Amino acid sequence: MIIQTSGVSQVFHSEYIKLTFNEKICQRLGGEWDSMVGIFTDISDERVLEPRTLGDWSMRDLMVHIGAWIQEAENALPSIVQGKRLSRSKSLSGGIDVFNARVKDKYQSLSPTKARAFLVIAYQRLYRRLGELPELDTKAQRRLVSRLRSDTYGHWRQHAADVRMWSIKSTVTPPSHETTGA
Repeated sequence: MIIQTSGVSQVFHSEYIKLTFNEKICQRLGGEWDSMVGIFTDISDERVLEPRTLGDWSMRDLMVHIGAWIQEAENALPSIVQGKRLSRSKSLSGGIDVFNARVKDKYQSLSPTKARAFLVIAYQRLYRRLGELPELDTKAQRRLVSRLRSDTYGHWRQHAADVRMWSIKSTVTPPSHETTGA
């Protein structure tokens, strides 16, 4: 429902209604991606590798973590299309924490450039595959949205907020002894 009644919003709304489900989901994912990926663009390579930036993780660790979860969403697509019950992938054996630790260990030697590329390539593959999906029934559409929300954009929002807080905290310089008189 659109509350605003300007001609622009009505045109946007009528154009949005004409989109297929696949186009809508790609549009949603693309918008969320643009918001999330922007947080990594201005961080220097040195800062990307800084250990324990976010708890036990560096920014590189976070980028490959997000990329790995994008891959998990992509891996779920065949089951969604076939109408199969979704379960967590075999790669998650041992649980989410074990999976996250394996991902961190596997990619710990990546350069910042390669970590960024890993993240972008994972996203591009998922985006392309989403655009290629056949028409899905309503139940499959719900499963797809649920999996995307948990493995991609819902997950991204959580981490983006963490990075923004880190960015704010890291730009605040503690007072020097000269200014405090200590």
